Amino acid sequence: MSVASERIRRDPDLMAPVRTTLSVGGVPHGNLHFKQGPPSQLSRRPSSAGSNVEEAKVNLEFVRKEAELRELELELENQRAKLKIKRDILTAES
Repeated sequence: MSVASERIRRDPDLMAPVRTTLSVGGVPHGNLHFKQGPPSQLSRRPSSAGSNVEEAKVNLEFVRKEAELRELELELENQRAKLKIKRDILTAES
């Protein structure tokens, strides 16, 4: 954790919002403006290509993990079906 973010964590007043405008690159956006602090903690820059790329990477990883989870769920469902068939066969033989 950086010294600046540690300072903000200890002093929540540095993160307190003031009802005016959010300024991104000196251009007002919306109705929220943060007091001074490190940009990584205080501002989201939706127009920033870097953050869009990072967000796309995170979204892609999330979709991959969801697909992997669905694949595992289908495999589990398949295994349960096989066990049910085996149980039915054993029950019928008894």
